[in-house]
Amino acid sequence: MTTIAQSEALHHLAQLVDGIDIAMVVTRRADGTLESRPMATQAVDESTSSLWFFASRSSHFVETVRADGLVNVSYAHPGKHTYVSVVGEASVVDNERLRHALWRETYQLWFPGGVDDPDLILIRVAILSADYWDSPGNAVSRLMGFAKALFTNDRSDLGTQGHVEFPPGETPRT
Repeated sequence: MTTIAQSEALHHLAQLVDGIDIAMVVTRRADGTLESRPMATQAVDESTSSLWFFASRSSHFVETVRADGLVNVSYAHPGKHTYVSVVGEASVVDNERLRHALWRETYQLWFPGGVDDPDLILIRVAILSADYWDSPGNAVSRLMGFAKALFTNDRSDLGTQGHVEFPPGETPRT
């Protein structure tokens, strides 16, 4: 995939994720089992192909990321029939400037010490690949698209599915 196509795909992913407040982030425990947790996405950084999250430095999640950074981040907006699945490499980042840029006062509930809480840390997920499914339109137009597909085998009105992949070493890093 060309850099332009990657850029367009990432922009589309960012648009799909916009408005989905909570993602499910899946990590792998030391014994190989998977575990997931809901997390609020702080930003989708198209320039570095990254997702950003806040976490507690002392949390099991951060411990897990440090041990094995391969993660899956899933987004779903059933009302819009939008679904996104991201595979990425998570890392722990301590960046005061970025922490301040992404901070919202409502986060005080989870981090009582505020933006300067020494336990507050950032998690960067560098996107390795992503898949998305999007079925735009209202319920009536989706129903008509399903009916058309049943009778004509034309699936063009059912929505879009896409995939973007970054071969190792080609994901922009900061």
